[in-house]
Amino acid sequence: SALTAGVKTASLASEARAWPTRLAGNLIHPALFEAIETATPVALNARRAVIGDKLGDGDIALAGAPPWRTAEPGDDAGLVESLVDDIAAWAKTCAVN
Repeated sequence: SALTAGVKTASLASEARAWPTRLAGNLIHPALFEAIETATPVALNARRAVIGDKLGDGDIALAGAPPWRTAEPGDDAGLVESLVDDIAAWAKTCAVN
């Protein structure tokens, strides 16, 4: 695979625990590798879909002109502000107390 560049998983893990190892193009320190290897994901159920217009299903819809629906590049300041505010509010709900 591209992540392991053909190295067997057991060999890769052994190397990554011993010295900095490049994984997916990133140099990973052994302490970080072990922390990730033993980490347990927190189930927050905070995932949701934000739609930039009223054309799709989602948890919320934001008014504005989403850049992926325009032929010419440009910014919609209102949409940007709404996205920033929404991300900031959502991030607070993801914090582990």
